[in-house]
Amino acid sequence: MNKMPRRPREHVLETESELAFRKLIPATWVVREVLSDYGVDKEVEIFEDGQATGITFKVQLKGTDADFGDKSPFVRVKSSTLSYWLKLDSPVLIVLYCAKNDRVHARWAHSYDPHPRKFPKVSSTFKFSPKDRLSSKSHIRIESELAYVRAFRARSINGRVPVRLVSRSITGVDTERLNFHLISIIRNCDGVLSTDSNEDGTSIEVEVLKNEIAVTFPADIASMTIHDIRNQYSGEEAPRILAADILLVISAIFARLGLASQTIEVLRYVPTSSPLLKESELGCKLAEALIFADRLPDALPLIEVTSESPVDEIRDYATRLLGLIAMHRSVVDLNMDQHARILFLLERLAVIEEQLGNLRKAGRTWYIIAQKHRAARDYERARDSFTRALETDRTYELRGYIFRERGAAFYELDELSSAEADYRRAIDVGGVPEAQFLLALVLIEMGKYEEASNLSHMLSSDLPEYYAIGAKVFPLVAETLYLTVQISTQMRKPVPDELLNRIEVSDVSSAEIIDAMQSWDAFDPRLWVKLSNVEDDLNLSFKYLLVAAWICQSNAQLWIYAICAAFVNEEGDITPLDVWKKARLFCPNIVSVAEQLMPGMPETLRQEVQTLVFSRSLDPLPHPPRVVRIIGDEDEYLELDAEIAYEILRPGGMSTG
Repeated sequence: MNKMPRRPREHVLETESELAFRKLIPATWVVREVLSDYGVDKEVEIFEDGQATGITFKVQLKGTDADFGDKSPFVRVKSSTLSYWLKLDSPVLIVLYCAKNDRVHARWAHSYDPHPRKFPKVSSTFKFSPKDRLSSKSHIRIESELAYVRAFRARSINGRVPVRLVSRSITGVDTERLNFHLISIIRNCDGVLSTDSNEDGTSIEVEVLKNEIAVTFPADIASMTIHDIRNQYSGEEAPRILAADILLVISAIFARLGLASQTIEVLRYVPTSSPLLKESELGCKLAEALIFADRLPDALPLIEVTSESPVDEIRDYATRLLGLIAMHRSVVDLNMDQHARILFLLERLAVIEEQLGNLRKAGRTWYIIAQKHRAARDYERARDSFTRALETDRTYELRGYIFRERGAAFYELDELSSAEADYRRAIDVGGVPEAQFLLALVLIEMGKYEEASNLSHMLSSDLPEYYAIGAKVFPLVAETLYLTVQISTQMRKPVPDELLNRIEVSDVSSAEIIDAMQSWDAFDPRLWVKLSNVEDDLNLSFKYLLVAAWICQSNAQLWIYAICAAFVNEEGDITPLDVWKKARLFCPNIVSVAEQLMPGMPETLRQEVQTLVFSRSLDPLPHPPRVVRIIGDEDEYLELDAEIAYEILRPGGMSTG
């Protein structure tokens, strides 16, 4: 007898977890499935007296069969997931169901104390205390805490938050002077903090113990503890530096709560000499929060300080943050001095890693620098930085994309032989589908017409749309050029002005024009335009115009003529739409030029061109794919679309390169 399917225990546990949670919240609350959020299972909306309130929170449900005994129950969460949760508009409640004793525990994600340290963590451990156990009355606490968090984030709790120093017993620090400096700084942050503290739970409480600084925000909405501080504060300046570091921790909590303005206001009074900035991940965490709050100029000084850290992991974190800035949507808002500063910091980090023998990190940093130069169209420096990355980290020789990207820099510098060599290397290494197409473009410009034509018919069918549009038209261009001039290779030379003038003004034959191409330069667009004019065969005339337009890619008028010829020509596989798509990639003014030329066209042709231009001019315009290369925890290499990478890239374990 065949066995029936069995339901896995993890599926049963998932159902038990949800049922246990639903049993402990009011039946009037609505629980919805969440399908699109990363690491979130449910969304709960609070209803009061049958009325929707619009107040929602997210839920991450976890279940376990583990027996924790006398120990506190806990769950582990990836640091990247936690970072994502903290950026959501709605707070996330982490719920753990323990099947052994049928108990449910819950904590807000924002209440997690990250305990910043020298080495960034890949995962975070959430421990549940007895007060976190859910009961049928816990919804009152959840509502109260949720209301406070919402009010706090909305800044509707009396602008300034009081700060209260609970204890101040640290060896080697004068407590009176510490209190004086702390109050002085708080008064400077008048728009954010105040010294009007009390014991009713609405103050930020600061505990300075022998070996740690602990800061807790009102209603336990967030907290942070800094350990191993015993040897960091000594001497005459110790009270002032410790007071500033307390403010640094407060600003870090503001950042975790998504309050960028408060973060920046408090940071103004934290000196860059702070030990915590250079020797823990705190400075990088602050910078990261400001980057994702679109406050790049405010993040840069923090990254500059952390880039000087003696700790390898902190410098690596700073490098990754600079990489994030390089791909940030607001990077265009930085001024030239700030862009120059980013490059200076990156180059300094690359040299430091080289000197320390950290060649993989140095190579990755040179790669980021090269990408930034390339984005700024400084192709000479991009070329040199790609080369430095290859020389520093030999594993780059196994990654085709770096040869493809350096080849593009060579191409822009008109160093075609070097571009050819790099594109061939990219093809040999593999993983770059557009490399053959780019090589063919270089070959035809180098006068290697036969090879370009042959290669154009072997292009990958799996090209990104931006390249696929050109790859549809280019084989006809390359084939037409080669079959017309009938020469495999050519040392291209400028066509003499006298000959060119005679061809343009005289009634010359197609044979004379082709002879000029063979003798001088078969890649001169003026000869192809003239050849199209003297040719009676509509199919050939269209092909010749297409070659001319391809060579002069930014000449909108030539592209419109080629589109017209494509309408008139009824042979071949290339349609007017194919030509139009290619023209749009290189001619932003194509529509206005078409409008200028249409009145002079025959009526039928004018209608066809007009319909094409105005029906397709609003189509999404493809762009060159922005790909980010990621080094994972296991040293694996991944390629991600830049927008996706930007959302998931966190310095907790991945990096560009």
